[in-house]
Amino acid sequence: MKCLKENYYDIAISDFDGTLFSSKNGIPEHVLNTIRRFTDAGGIFCICTGRMTSSIVKFYKQYGFTGYTVSFNGAEICNTDTGEKVYKEHVDNATCIKLLRYAEENKKRVQVYPNDILTVSSLNDDYRAYAKRCHVEICDVEGSVGDLFVEKGYTSGKVLFYTDDSTRQKMLKDIKDIVGENYEVICSNPEHIDIMAKGVSKGNAVLKLCEMLGKSSDKLICFGDESNDASMIEVAGLGAVTSNGSEYLKSIADIIIPSCEEGGVGFALDKFGIK
Repeated sequence: MKCLKENYYDIAISDFDGTLFSSKNGIPEHVLNTIRRFTDAGGIFCICTGRMTSSIVKFYKQYGFTGYTVSFNGAEICNTDTGEKVYKEHVDNATCIKLLRYAEENKKRVQVYPNDILTVSSLNDDYRAYAKRCHVEICDVEGSVGDLFVEKGYTSGKVLFYTDDSTRQKMLKDIKDIVGENYEVICSNPEHIDIMAKGVSKGNAVLKLCEMLGKSSDKLICFGDESNDASMIEVAGLGAVTSNGSEYLKSIADIIIPSCEEGGVGFALDKFGIK
């Protein structure tokens, strides 16, 4: 068990959806105030998310955050002040095409993100709602997205499949058979299967970011709620999981904090962050 050190951690990295931000209430004002006090004291605050870079950058501007963000579950690191992507490791074109062909042949719902644009075929109300909620540009392809990738040579930060309890295990097996051992295949939540390049994870990305910033991971506090947060919870000096988090993630946490809706990130940052 790690020793919990109050007023010690000088870099804080949080998952976004379900940890810091709720679709119902956004980020509570008292959490934003705590983040401001933390950064005013010299702390560094970043978001590490499975979302697209363009989506999370817009939320940075909305909430007044600055500095770096990690997106696509660790596939990209972006300096939101300059727009420069200082790290990028994508699913290559050939693998994207294989996965898109699988989706087309088996009528699976899939999302890809060439040039940071949500790209789908058969645009429907669910996709429109997602694009509006996440503040992203959407491209509706007439015909085959796989053919588009063949033509343009696109890559993608990740490939996302929709799933449910009845299809998850079969889809995981199918996808792993397609990509082999050269890709990361995870269930980021009960409805999504994410495929990233080998070695891409939130944990590896936050360690890379700490190195870039000259910070020790011993003084890093990470916040999460779902299984795609596990790697960064494990590498952090202090791994904090919201009470609404998955049972698995709570089992590996150093501390359990109040829920996203209750502003648990603010509670923990006020107690354990530098002042």
